[in-house]
Amino acid sequence: MTKRAWVLLAALAFSSSVHANPAHKHVSGLSDAERKAFFERFLKQSGENCNVTRAFYQGSTKRGDAFWNVACKGKDGFSVMINNDARGSTKIMECRLMKTVGGTPCFKKF
Repeated sequence: MTKRAWVLLAALAFSSSVHANPAHKHVSGLSDAERKAFFERFLKQSGENCNVTRAFYQGSTKRGDAFWNVACKGKDGFSVMINNDARGSTKIMECRLMKTVGGTPCFKKF
């Protein structure tokens, strides 16, 4: 194999891994009940009380960051961004703010 072919192969392998987002992959692989429980624990650890009634995958950015929307019984839900990084770092925003700031409502595919 030529040096150029190796470089192209390595570039393809790297570009595939950039969009892998292991934390999102883990959440996606859970059953619906497991996913609700996961987000309920996650939000509680983040200081938010939420009896999760629905978890919805909204979409991903070109960089591979994933957005999940979480509905809570009796209160506004949350948008959770799972960054495509080694730690699976996150950002949480209330759905009402998500629409105000970004113009995109929760529970609607990108």
